[in-house]
Amino acid sequence: MTPADPRTERGTTQLEGVGRPCFALGKRSNTIRPKGMYGVINREPQGKRKSRPTLAIALLMLLSLEKFVQHMAVTYAFQMDLPGTRQFVRYDYRIFMVVGFLVGLLFLLSFVLMIRRKRSGFGLLCGLALFDFAAEFIAQGTLMIEITVSFIVASLIIVLYLLSTKNQIAYVHG
Repeated sequence: MTPADPRTERGTTQLEGVGRPCFALGKRSNTIRPKGMYGVINREPQGKRKSRPTLAIALLMLLSLEKFVQHMAVTYAFQMDLPGTRQFVRYDYRIFMVVGFLVGLLFLLSFVLMIRRKRSGFGLLCGLALFDFAAEFIAQGTLMIEITVSFIVASLIIVLYLLSTKNQIAYVHG
């Protein structure tokens, strides 16, 4: 069989004297790729590879998810007044419920932006952590607050963000 023979597969090239195709055209381009034992080898185009996030960045991503879940749980607790949560805030609980729900959605947005490697996700996360940090003082109505998980996680986010230099966050683009 020769390449001009109509019985050969379309889009393939054969080596002289071999009865089966050994190269096939790639699906996305006209480049010739070698066929593997079970078909065309799917190789990603050679180019800029995305780097893996550092431990600090991975922790920031996990903490943003934790803050989302926490804000949704607290919003639900305010709505249902589960363990008497309404009595622990100094001001009207409905304000904290609405603001907490919106802040929770923004924490989820920051996670999505970080997954998409957008630098704005890290800035949003840090801003929300600062807001959450200050809101804890406002909610309890005093400077001598009880240290809660929300306070600890917000503090941890701020510290991790400040420790992450521009070189560590450089794996994301604009």
